[in-house]
Amino acid sequence: MRNDVIKMFHALFDDSKLSQLNWVVIETTGLADPAPLIHSLYMDEKCKKHLRMDSILTVVDAKHVELHLRSSPKKTGVHGKNPEALQQLYFADRVILNKMDLVNEEELRKVVNVIKATNPNASIIKCKYSSVPVEKLLNIRAFDATRNDILIKNSVVENSVPVFLQTDKDGKIVRKTQKSFTMSDTRVSTVSLTTSKPINLEKFNFWILNFLKDNGMHIYRLKGILSIYGYDEQFVAQGVHMIFDGHRGQPWGDCIRKSRLVFIGENLRKKQLETEFLSCCVD
Repeated sequence: MRNDVIKMFHALFDDSKLSQLNWVVIETTGLADPAPLIHSLYMDEKCKKHLRMDSILTVVDAKHVELHLRSSPKKTGVHGKNPEALQQLYFADRVILNKMDLVNEEELRKVVNVIKATNPNASIIKCKYSSVPVEKLLNIRAFDATRNDILIKNSVVENSVPVFLQTDKDGKIVRKTQKSFTMSDTRVSTVSLTTSKPINLEKFNFWILNFLKDNGMHIYRLKGILSIYGYDEQFVAQGVHMIFDGHRGQPWGDCIRKSRLVFIGENLRKKQLETEFLSCCVD
């Protein structure tokens, strides 16, 4: 499918009518893992030249979502990873919570809590019959860190790691739990790193590229705005799995220079990440 999508885009790029398109929406199946398609679009030079990745939307069936998630936490999806319903929620920038007319208040509360526990920074749009105003679906700019409120306004929400083998912040197992499986019974968490010290670009690049080389398969999303020593512009960071993209953004101007890096992934050890991140700072 990835090759077909890339070939289709290449054909569009050679067509003069491409300029008439404002948006391209790719709808995948309910069994799709979003990561490979994102990878392909990131890695293809022609796509990077002509397209801007806007956001990832995930539709959740409020009435039947539990049926898709009620399984052993060791069970994998058809792609050999986490169940597809979980994969799609991990990557989502916005969750379209559909079939609101089929659930009562208590059922809705449970579903919303489960979504927030899984991906606390995804916004939720409640609807019936998948009817959503188009302005809530387009031009979200979730892959543009300089337009990302959760990075700029200091409002990143971190979630815990409520897995069957409970670990502390350093990854050490502290206790075992026995409970029924929910969407939050995974090793996926959100970690936010911040510092007011300027970052050494060479040290940061060496660290992040080696970190993703060793851990990229467990990193769903990476996004950040960094204050780099010697540069007047913001340094914008984006990543999906082992793919990392960094470039100069807008000037800091009168804004307070502060670096923030957000990870969404499996088995994240916050203390270790903080130590390594801060080691990139200029003393």
